[in-house]
Amino acid sequence: MDSALDAFERTAVDALLAGDHPVLERLRSQMATASVRDREQGEFGRFTDLWVEADPIDVQDRFAIDDVYARVRGVEDEVALLLHVVRGRLKTLEAFVPRPVWPDEPELVETWYVAPDVEEAGQLHRGAERTLTFALRGLTTPREDD
Repeated sequence: MDSALDAFERTAVDALLAGDHPVLERLRSQMATASVRDREQGEFGRFTDLWVEADPIDVQDRFAIDDVYARVRGVEDEVALLLHVVRGRLKTLEAFVPRPVWPDEPELVETWYVAPDVEEAGQLHRGAERTLTFALRGLTTPREDD
């Protein structure tokens, strides 16, 4: 399959790549050449595998931008959105829910950014605006081995 992003994917990627940062700017330029290689959808969400023809950015191995949550029509739970970058190129858009309720044709109703809660360690709260240091923490934080 080699196709364009659908409306759900485009809105999710736009939210994940928003902001004034050189890495986000380079990743947005990669989106100009991106196409969908494959979509895998199940009851817990969706994976969209991307193919990017642009030059990679200079980053360590891989990281994920994961500070965006969303509301999807017909889904009671919050939806987590992640954008995986592998070897400097956009690789996978992931959307998932904690319970098996994913619709056949997801429609994003709302997106928002999250950040760590300073009072409750390990918890995230809905932020009034995006915290880019949190959004791009994978650039400077070594990943745990799988």
